[in-house]
Order: sequence, then structure tokens, then C-alpha cells
Amino acid sequence: MRAQVNAWTDTEFDTLLGHVLRTGVLVAAAVVFSGGVVYLLRHGYAVPEYRVFRGEPGDLRSVSGILSDARLLSGRGLIQLGLLLLIATPVARVVFSVVGFVRQRNWMYVVITLLGTSRPTVAVVAGTLQKAGLITYHRGHVTIVDRENLEAVSSSAIKPPQICSRPWLAALRR
Repeated sequence: MRAQVNAWTDTEFDTLLGHVLRTGVLVAAAVVFSGGVVYLLRHGYAVPEYRVFRGEPGDLRSVSGILSDARLLSGRGLIQLGLLLLIATPVARVVFSVVGFVRQRNWMYVVITLLGTSRPTVAVVAGTLQKAGLITYHRGHVTIVDRENLEAVSSSAIKPPQICSRPWLAALRR
């Protein structure tokens, strides 16, 4: 007998997702700030040489090099690590979203999230199509009401729309 996983409610899921994003940004900011403090303490009095361009050192051009420098509490290494954490935060959101939608058994949103489309965007588009009478949409369940006009709308998103006087098109423009 399999133990059933408790699904999160939409409110719980949104709250947890907000915590993931907030935590990622705050941790990244703290790491960048601490790296800046370390860098200024060690190099704050150095006079910059602007006549010759010097790019990032070779050890800060790879993730392993950044992690190595950060472990040594290098100011530049900590700053770069903070930036990597900031870049990783949206990736963590996607992973967390997929896990949450799997727990909710909402397979449509799992696929949408993996394709890179956000939940609010899907809700707005689905609401617009529902308002136009092309689909019905409720909690991830979609029923096509007017296939011909839905195909016309979707094909007009790919190629420039042609002028027509269909009432559903006016509803989409509102």
C-alpha cells in the first residue's frame, strides 16, 4: 500500500514559492555584501590601474573556481558566488514549482512549467480565451468550446492577423 502525499493548496503553494524566491535573493545579497566587505578590507586602499585592461582572473571564470575562491573567503570569490546564487534563484523556482505541481497532481502545469511558461501568464491567456467563448477553464481543466475560432486565434498568433469581423475577435481585444 502506497502512502499518499498530501497536496498543497494554492495558497500554501504560493506562500512556499514566495519563501523560496525571497530566501534566494536575500542569501545572494548577503553573500555579495560580505564579499564586498572582505574585498574592501583587503584591497580598499589599492590604487586602480586603468591604462591596462585586466579581465576576471582565470579562477573566477568557472563554477568550480568560484566555489574554491569563496571557500578561501576571497572577496571576489564571495561576490561571484553571490551572483551565481542570484542567477540560480529562478532555476530553484522552476524546480520547486514542478515539485509542487506534481504533489498537486496538476500535470498540465508541470508541463507548462517545464516549458518555461509561468502560472499567471497561463491564467491570463486562459481567462481571455474563456471570456471570448473559445474555451472553458477551471483549476487546470480546459474544455474547447469553439475549435474553429480557437484555431484561427492560435494561427494569428503565429502569423500576422488578417482583417475580419468575427465577434470573438472583438472580445479578445477588450
